[in-house]
Amino acid sequence: MLFVDDGRRWMRAMIWTLAAFVLIELIMMAAVAITARTMDAPKSADCMIVLGGGLDRETGEPLPTLAYRLDRAIELFGEGYAPVIIVSGGQGADEVISEAEAMRNYLIQRGIPESVIIREAQSTTTRENMAYSKAIMDENGYESALIVTSDYHVARALALCTTGLENYTVPLGLGKWITSVTMTIFYVLLYYVWRQRYQIKGKGILTAAVYALAAVRVVLCMMPQNQWLSANAPLSWGIYRNIPFALMGLLIIVLFYRSAKENNDASFRWMWLTIVLSFGFYIPVVLWADVIPMIGMLMIPKTCAYVWTVLIGFFAMKKECK
Repeated sequence: MLFVDDGRRWMRAMIWTLAAFVLIELIMMAAVAITARTMDAPKSADCMIVLGGGLDRETGEPLPTLAYRLDRAIELFGEGYAPVIIVSGGQGADEVISEAEAMRNYLIQRGIPESVIIREAQSTTTRENMAYSKAIMDENGYESALIVTSDYHVARALALCTTGLENYTVPLGLGKWITSVTMTIFYVLLYYVWRQRYQIKGKGILTAAVYALAAVRVVLCMMPQNQWLSANAPLSWGIYRNIPFALMGLLIIVLFYRSAKENNDASFRWMWLTIVLSFGFYIPVVLWADVIPMIGMLMIPKTCAYVWTVLIGFFAMKKECK
């Protein structure tokens, strides 16, 4: 089960592919951080909009992220930055009340007059937060607003404002598209690492299946219906393009698990788990990050899982190929 020359070649290719992927993700994260940190200091506005961020399923109390936003809104209100607070957030399927109602209660309990709070309880996404809050502004003649949210959410909030900042969605969308294709290639390389690791011969049907799933995944990623460069990319296409990716990942998981167990391979015994974790962190992002933005933070441990995958192969290669 030693890595021969071909095995080293495939492992090097996989490491470079992952390096490119990690670099792209770091650039995307940096774009978000720079956007958040380079904003101007708050300026007085006609109103303030606090974006919802999740409630405790049992108590209906704001989660820590949302409580932080509300506390910041209280500070800004006390300092006179805005005379009115719009609390924006609908009721999720697992929530006992709307986020707007919970935010209203939170603010009142901390001394904010009920008369200055306006509830927007219809929205379920950031786009709807902005659209419905803008409608309230128009109804009341408000021309300017302070947006109160979290650092990691600033870029998306800015991109969905009606102030010409939609261009922020282009580099982020382009980064997502590139990483989608890159990680498809990464799993094909993982398949060949498995073949070299365990000296697998033949298996033409299995190889064809891997290539077919990868090809379908790439083709789906290329389809314009994904709307990569749009702030309102459809969830349905996020699911479609990830079906072959998930099937390919499941196949690789089974192959590494069975082979490591059958060959008593201590070096690769956890390879299957790294892939399971990467999908475990990735799938919630695809399904729910638009509704619960903080779920997007799972991309960080997902990237760590990929790094673990490569480290397993790297250390095995370093140990066995001397």
